[in-house]
Amino acid sequence: MINRVVASVYLSGCVGLVSGQCMPVQTEHYGPMSGIEDVDQVGSLVYAVRSNTGLQVWDTTVPSSPVYLGGVELDDAQDIHVKGDRAYTTTRDGILAFDVQDPTSIELLGAYIPPVNPSDIVDNELHVGENDVIFDLRDMDDHVTVTAVDMSDPGAPVVLDEFVVAVAPAGSTMALDGDYLYVANINNGMLVLNVSNPSSIGVASLLTLPFPSDPVRDIVVGNGVAYIALDFLGVRMVDVSNPASPSLLSQGGVTERARRLVLDDGSLYVWFPSYEPFVIDMSVYDASPAGFPTLTDTISSFRIGPADVEGDHMAFGSNDLAFFDSSDRSNHVESGGVQTGGGYVDVASHDGMLYSLETERLVVLDPSAPNPWLNVISTASSTAKFGGFLKVVFQGDTLYVLGAKLDVFDIADPLNIAQLSQLAGISVLAGGPASDIAVRGDYAYVVGSADHASRGLSIIDITDPSATSIVSTSAWPGYEDAVALVGDTALIAISSPDGLLSIDISNPANPAYVSSMKLPSGIKAMLVNGDVAYIADSDGSIQVVDISDPNATSLLTSIPVGLTIQDMSLDGDTLALAIFTGGFSLYDVSTPEMPLFMYHVLRPDQVNDVLLEGNTLHTVSTDGLLRTFDISSCSGGCNAADLAEPLGLLDFSDVVAFLSAFAAMDSAADLAEPFGSFDFSDVVAFLGAFGAGCP
Repeated sequence: MINRVVASVYLSGCVGLVSGQCMPVQTEHYGPMSGIEDVDQVGSLVYAVRSNTGLQVWDTTVPSSPVYLGGVELDDAQDIHVKGDRAYTTTRDGILAFDVQDPTSIELLGAYIPPVNPSDIVDNELHVGENDVIFDLRDMDDHVTVTAVDMSDPGAPVVLDEFVVAVAPAGSTMALDGDYLYVANINNGMLVLNVSNPSSIGVASLLTLPFPSDPVRDIVVGNGVAYIALDFLGVRMVDVSNPASPSLLSQGGVTERARRLVLDDGSLYVWFPSYEPFVIDMSVYDASPAGFPTLTDTISSFRIGPADVEGDHMAFGSNDLAFFDSSDRSNHVESGGVQTGGGYVDVASHDGMLYSLETERLVVLDPSAPNPWLNVISTASSTAKFGGFLKVVFQGDTLYVLGAKLDVFDIADPLNIAQLSQLAGISVLAGGPASDIAVRGDYAYVVGSADHASRGLSIIDITDPSATSIVSTSAWPGYEDAVALVGDTALIAISSPDGLLSIDISNPANPAYVSSMKLPSGIKAMLVNGDVAYIADSDGSIQVVDISDPNATSLLTSIPVGLTIQDMSLDGDTLALAIFTGGFSLYDVSTPEMPLFMYHVLRPDQVNDVLLEGNTLHTVSTDGLLRTFDISSCSGGCNAADLAEPLGLLDFSDVVAFLSAFAAMDSAADLAEPFGSFDFSDVVAFLGAFGAGCP
């Protein structure tokens, strides 16, 4: 049971070394808070879960400066409830119990895994009763159930009872109030269950609602009234002062399309979609028992999503995590928040800080700080119809951010970043966004567009970063994907036709074609190190090119990786590859003519971007997360053949280690494609690495 949970929390594997010798450790992950599924407040602590980020805990003692305390990476986290020193969350696997007494070091205590296929679970909702009894509402493909689980000992959960609510998926939701569980759905109306004895769940009553075609979104119960949010008809109220005989009350004053509800201290919070795109309105009502709800306040924000209100404080989660002062229920005032928006697309490092691009924001992270979010620069003005930010490069304390436009920032003080300029029209040849940028001296060189038409090279004067201007824009055959600078030559990797162009840029106002080199297939990424260029192509290979004479380039060798490569990063003699199909690979390129496979780290996330700095590896995945790995354990041997002590010396002990691993079908001997198969290609790879010797 627990093994399955651990696998869903974090799973990675490593191919290429003796078992246990290579064990990359994920040390941190930074994730956008958009799409928060649920939030819960306990005092000044706010607990938020997101489906692909997991659980994060924030200290909001000072709401304007929230401090990130810690978290746990989870897949498909949906709901959270904190009680005492425990936090309970739901995932598609089931219910997880965590010890959150120390939010900086959250510990998994145990889990309840129902005997069902996780892919059949549409939604999971939980409420915590007395004595750590969990009531789990589970929407399945063909039925809806309520399960009572005793989790007083999370390591050995006990199912007390299970009740089938409906025999067809019904989008159910529930609320717990005392000894009664109120379950509402589109098919059955409102079902009241008596859970005073969790081992024998019984029906107290069933109220058929007179709107069978209106989806039920949420339900809250308090002061003898059940409030039901409906997708079209607003909020309907049910008198449940006698749970055995509920009765529908008149409509009252809440008629707008309701999505979510929060009930706190006599105030009913209702939020619903606005007619404005990406804006959600929240209305606050006085829901005292003496009368029907009356409007006291309205809030409009693109941030309003799952919420929790606790006295004078309110936390919202959606695109951001926002905090409000709710002491005056007629005048809610925003007091702070965590602005981490739409998913990371690129990451770079400068003076110990990580500069990570989201599609519409620049986020500055201090990996050594308790609250890593050092600064967030909102850049909505930088977006255009073709999308937002794409790539970031530095020159001194000036930051150049490429997207549909070129944005320039002064980052001398990461806490007070100033935007110096913004330049549009940098790829006017086809009207699309750029693909890559290189900066050197007084000029920036930008290539590409995304509409499969003629692309171009734009050379931009950045002598004064606050007043950038286009010096020249020229067209070349093919779709320019990447650019690198070597002396007075711009190397441009192109697709269709596939190849490498050499462009003379000695006169920026008049760049001139010099030569070209044919490459096997479309280009994914390119980087240059000294006299060598590494070009990743769409066939899953890396072309290693001699550029000692940039006007007469030639192919040194090809690395048949066999996996979809999205990005590359080089540090010293180690080349890191971002693998779209999952994980990252490392190669030893100390001898460029004979690159040696080192390791492949298997991960469930699709990696789009990678940054290698010594023994620290940062990855950006399609789930929008920035992850950091310690790969120091992967640097023991001098190359893939250095399998045995003494490391740094290739001798007979390495041959014995390889033959033993090969015979045992150990991953240490799986040195070449196809991975998972032990064949002659692995022997050839070992002999090549052994013959190359240690540097």
